[in-house]
Amino acid sequence: MFLKIIQRCWGRATAFGLTVRTRLLCNSSGSLSYIDHRGGLKISWRDIKLGASVRISRNPRLEAISRWGNQYFAPSITIKDQTTIEQNVHISICGEFEIGQGCVISSAVFVTDLDHVVQSGISVQNTQIVHKKTTIGNCVFIGSGAKILAGARIGNNCIIGANAVVLGGVYPDGAILVGVPARVLQKTEVIGSASIPGNPNEKPDPAAADLSDLA
Repeated sequence: MFLKIIQRCWGRATAFGLTVRTRLLCNSSGSLSYIDHRGGLKISWRDIKLGASVRISRNPRLEAISRWGNQYFAPSITIKDQTTIEQNVHISICGEFEIGQGCVISSAVFVTDLDHVVQSGISVQNTQIVHKKTTIGNCVFIGSGAKILAGARIGNNCIIGANAVVLGGVYPDGAILVGVPARVLQKTEVIGSASIPGNPNEKPDPAAADLSDLA
C-alpha cells in the first residue's frame, strides 16, 4: 500500500511537471496537455500550439524549420484537442501544419510537408527545399511506422495502416490506406460527424488520470 502511494505521488508530480513545462515553452497549450520531452531529439517549442488534452509520449522529434540555407519559412505545428501521439514520432515541417482533433498517431510515425529539390552533383543537405501543404483531419488513426509525405491531405475519420507510405494527394473522409505506396483499400462507414467519440475499450492513461486530479 505504501509503495502504491509513493508511485501515485510520483506519477502526479511527473505529470504536473510535464504539463507546466509544456505550457511554459509552447506557443500555446490547452488544459491537461503535455509533451513528454524526455529523450526528445528536437522540439521546436515556440512553433507548437496544442489544444486541450493532447498527449505526446517520449522521444518526440517535432521540428519546425524556419531556415534552410538561404531560405526562410514561417512554420507552425497545431495539434487539436484530444489527440494522442505515441513515442518516437518525427514531424518535420516548414509551413503551417495541422493535426485535427481526436486523432491517434502510433509509434515511429514520420510526417513531413517538405521535399528536397534534387540536383545532380549537389549534396542533398545543400539543396533547396519546397513546401507542400500537408494536413491530417479529425479522428484519424495512423498505424505504427507509417510515413506521411509532403502534399498529403488526409480527410476526417481515415485509417492509415502500419508502415504505409502516403504520397502527396487528397484522400477522402473515411478512407482506409494501406501499402507502399499507400492506396485506398476501402472507405469506412462513418456514423455521425467527425466529433470526439468516447471509446469504452480505451485503457486509461495514468498520466492523464494524474492530470485530471490536478485540474
